[in-house]
Amino acid sequence: MAAGAVVEGLKARMKVNIVDIRRGLQGASQDVVAEGSMKLGDLALEAPARVSVRVSNAMTRLLVRGTLRGTVTVPCSRCLEPARIFVEAEIDEEFLPASSPEVTEEGESPWSDLNVFGDEDNEIDLTEILRQNAIAAIPIQPLCREDCGGLCPNCGENRNQVTCQCVEMAIDPRLESLLAYQQRLKE
Repeated sequence: MAAGAVVEGLKARMKVNIVDIRRGLQGASQDVVAEGSMKLGDLALEAPARVSVRVSNAMTRLLVRGTLRGTVTVPCSRCLEPARIFVEAEIDEEFLPASSPEVTEEGESPWSDLNVFGDEDNEIDLTEILRQNAIAAIPIQPLCREDCGGLCPNCGENRNQVTCQCVEMAIDPRLESLLAYQQRLKE
């Protein structure tokens, strides 16, 4: 096993040198740990973020396995204020050399989940893979806080900051039975 690498601080790209891994026999691997703030394309992981991956030689491909942990700031789905969300994702990716019979003449894999690197490349770039996995770990409706009041549908005021004087709209009569059911469930 090749020596592991530890990278600290802000990184614009997460690249891993694969020279020793490719020269090694099947099973040769390298552990890579990155800690600190990380910029993954348009997504920033705040410190203390941590990426820990193992890149392994599986003869016909390179396997990248590991974890990503950190906090991202995204808009709250109710009030649009910044919401700090902890994300944790498992990384499980495969990289094919461009000379692999599984790679098309256009240099792409017919399977969208496989990544391709050039035969002469000395490193693989994990930035986009980490970004995609971090985005997939963000909840569909991130909240700045559990009891977020959101924006008023009438005046647009942030209900966390002001109490507006808007009158609540009457419920659609077709939905009244659902409201009654919801109230019975709360009892």
